[in-house]
Amino acid sequence: MAKGNIDPAFQAAPFLGESSYNPIEFQRRQKTIKYQRDKLKQEEIEDNTAKGLQKLMIDLKGWEDQEGFKEIVGDHDKVINGFLALSKKGLNLMSPKTSQEIMAYKAITEAQQKIMQKVDVWGRNKDVYDLVTQAIKQDSLKPEDQRNLNPSLTTDNLMASYKGKSILDREMKIENILAFNVKPSDVIKKIMDSKDFYIPTTRTQSVIFNEETGQNESYFKEDMAPADVKENVRRAGIQYEGLTKQYKETITKMRDADPDPILNVMPEKDYFATIAVPTYKKQFLEKTSGGGSGFSINIGGNKINMQPGNLRPEPLPYGEGAGSKTYTNAYIWPVPTKSITVPIGAAGSAQFMGTNWVPIERGGTIEATLYLYDPEKDEYVFNVTSNQNAPWVQNNRPVSIPRSVIGDLLDGVPVKVGNVVKKLKDIYGSAKQVKKELPGIGVDFWKKQEAPYVLKNRK
Repeated sequence: MAKGNIDPAFQAAPFLGESSYNPIEFQRRQKTIKYQRDKLKQEEIEDNTAKGLQKLMIDLKGWEDQEGFKEIVGDHDKVINGFLALSKKGLNLMSPKTSQEIMAYKAITEAQQKIMQKVDVWGRNKDVYDLVTQAIKQDSLKPEDQRNLNPSLTTDNLMASYKGKSILDREMKIENILAFNVKPSDVIKKIMDSKDFYIPTTRTQSVIFNEETGQNESYFKEDMAPADVKENVRRAGIQYEGLTKQYKETITKMRDADPDPILNVMPEKDYFATIAVPTYKKQFLEKTSGGGSGFSINIGGNKINMQPGNLRPEPLPYGEGAGSKTYTNAYIWPVPTKSITVPIGAAGSAQFMGTNWVPIERGGTIEATLYLYDPEKDEYVFNVTSNQNAPWVQNNRPVSIPRSVIGDLLDGVPVKVGNVVKKLKDIYGSAKQVKKELPGIGVDFWKKQEAPYVLKNRK
């Protein structure tokens, strides 16, 4: 037997029996473990996603503010899509642990808080909307002289309050929506509150001996220099331009109801000046009634003085035969006025050539003086003073132009109806007018509604 140390490398391993290691079974077991681990992870993701979506849900009760609804839904969709994308990547946003999960959770939470803020404001706006519509409805049930709200202006304010900009920029406030009726006393108060804006009158005292009493009596007179009157009228115009729509509507009603017919045809701005500057009113009335200067009318941006047109019931023929016209019950302005610029066109305009009317085939403008308006034919007759912009029309000739061509240019021209001076627009339609039926619109469309439309309180 050999002696000495044995190299361990040559030692034989003890036999422990048949090996239990199976490489195929090992791989199967590893895949099973991985599948179960992935399944648990996926179930955890799905559970967190479901809980997160439930937490991110919002309750919206729709109303007329469609722009606000779209804004909230759009923002909410972005948050939901972002949350789903992060969840699919395996980020746990319900109980974040890693720095990435914490940052994502913070971003989602802040975005959701902004949405909830908008939802709260949107809900409060709906409450205001319901209050305003209910107020309009209740006020409309009162007698007309007891109504406090201006329904059309209030509705306009309400509609404008939830259109444009974002929800947070246009949070409604009911005091800015309700438009109250303005009474004549409110107009007077507005002027009195602005008295420091105007140049004051000069008050002088005179002593007059009263022969009946045998005593001297004091007499006070208020006066103003012409330059100061002119300046105050200018300031009244500035104040008028700054008034709200309801104030201007009341001033229009005050002018139309004024017992003095000379004031009925004044532009609203000028009429306001007669209220704000009594000296101007006095001078204006003295001038128009005593001097016969007529009425100051604004036509196309130019002020023109003219007398009221008078009704001529007798027929006024122009020409003979097929091309002639006869004007009956027309209003005539026999006194020539300053020329005005009026449009002409091929839509029924014609020129009188001495015997008959010749159609005007081309459009343009002419300078002319107003001579006649026929309500039945709904057309004017002018005398041409300048054809510079329409050389195909001869000067010093009558032209007839339908009101549809002129438009509202002459609405404020004065006419005398009986003993009352009115505006030309007040006699439009004194002849029977026929509504044209448009394609697709029935005759019933033109019927006047029996009751005004009132916004309904929707829930």
